[in-house]
Amino acid sequence: TPAESFDGAVSYLIICMCGTVVVYAYNAFYAVLRAIGNSASPMKIMLLTTAENIVLDLLFIAVFQLGAAGAAIATVISQATSAVLICRCVCRAGYFEFRRGKLERGVLSGLLRICAPQVVQMVLTNTSFLLINGLINVFDVNHSAAAAAVTKIWNLTVLAGQALMAAMISMTAQNCAKGEYRRALYRLPRRGWHRRRVYAALRAYPRPHSQSLQQRRAGSRRRHQLSALFRHRLHG
Repeated sequence: TPAESFDGAVSYLIICMCGTVVVYAYNAFYAVLRAIGNSASPMKIMLLTTAENIVLDLLFIAVFQLGAAGAAIATVISQATSAVLICRCVCRAGYFEFRRGKLERGVLSGLLRICAPQVVQMVLTNTSFLLINGLINVFDVNHSAAAAAVTKIWNLTVLAGQALMAAMISMTAQNCAKGEYRRALYRLPRRGWHRRRVYAALRAYPRPHSQSLQQRRAGSRRRHQLSALFRHRLHG
């Protein structure tokens, strides 16, 4: 990091790391709403908290002269607001309540099995970005600012693909939970890389440990039928 911006970068990083918990909470509750088909409420909350973030940025940076630390504080406050609001939506819908409970190992292992590939992918991707930023920061502040601006533009270009991916994940998960593998497959176009990805996700869908032997055999038959159906739809 250039010496001119090192202190501000450190303070920004520390404050944002303190707000990581509320980011995780927001993402967890957002996943619940997305799973039940409610994508409007998170969008409204995001619009509201984005406006809040802009106002707080102006307040902490322009008025209180806090610099990068002020921007980080505004970001964390907005993230906490979004987490509280989306938690309220989920609780009012009856899908979550605060109580003491025991974590089920079967559920946790299934979640870890599903998310492990994406976690590895995100770690590798962000590590590469970190290395690239480190190489750019060897130069002056202007080069770092230019790289940050290009990164923002790149983030805008991938928003549509990320939204489509989130919709496909929700649709596939909903149908897998009900055993409607054919419905999940027929909702996709006949050809394309996305069909292969969804098929791989369906094949990797974990089987609950509480299933009986007959249920497991039935699930195995459904997966074989899905495999045959997929090959027919892809090449037919």
